[in-house]
Parts: sequence; C-alpha cells; structure tokens
Amino acid sequence: HKLLELLREADGPLVVLADDADALAGQSAVDELLSAVPAKGRERGWGLVVASNAAYFGRTSRSFATVAREYKCGLLLTPEDTQQPGLFGARLPRSAVFQQPAAGRGFLIQSGQAVLVQVPEVAAG
Repeated sequence: HKLLELLREADGPLVVLADDADALAGQSAVDELLSAVPAKGRERGWGLVVASNAAYFGRTSRSFATVAREYKCGLLLTPEDTQQPGLFGARLPRSAVFQQPAAGRGFLIQSGQAVLVQVPEVAAG
C-alpha cells in the first residue's frame, strides 16, 4: 500500500514500473492498483511500464498487463520471432530476429511503427 500512498502524494508526471509482471499475476490488489494508473493518472501525466516476457503478454487475459497492452506501445527486447510484436499492433520483418542477440537490443513500438533501439546498460553505484 506504500505505492498507493506515493501516488496520492505525487505532484506532477511519473511512471510506475512493474518488472517481472508474470510474478505479480493473480494478486488482485496489485492488479487493481496498477490497472488504474494509466486511466486515472492520464490527466496527471502518469504512465505504466510493464516488463515481462512476450509469452506472458500473449497469454494474459484481464490484468494490468492487458490494460498496458491496450495502449499499443511497447519495448520488445531480443524478439524470438516476428509474431511477438503483434502484441503492440506492429509487425517486424524476418530480419528482426537477431542472429546473435545483444543485451538491450530490441524494438520500440508506437502507433504501429517499430524502431530498432539499443537500451544502454547503466553500471550500478
């Protein structure tokens, strides 16, 4: 419930990151809170980033991940096949599956367009 307190006190834009979303699956309180972030926070500049593997996004039915997927914007890192981007409303060419995957290499998908990106690695500390 700490997140709910922080959201209520927030002044200005913010992003909530739900990493390893598949580990949060089935927790109704978490699901309800995270599902509300993009809808209720839109006028306040809030966003929700959901991180998981493509298989989770493909099989989940109603959850905060589904709500996030409805915005058709995503970052698909190291795609394993060209059908995965269909989750965000874009298709990738066959060449999008990397022969030698590099950490952080993937596609940013927005409004049906896929752009090759490299997410930088930041050293801890």
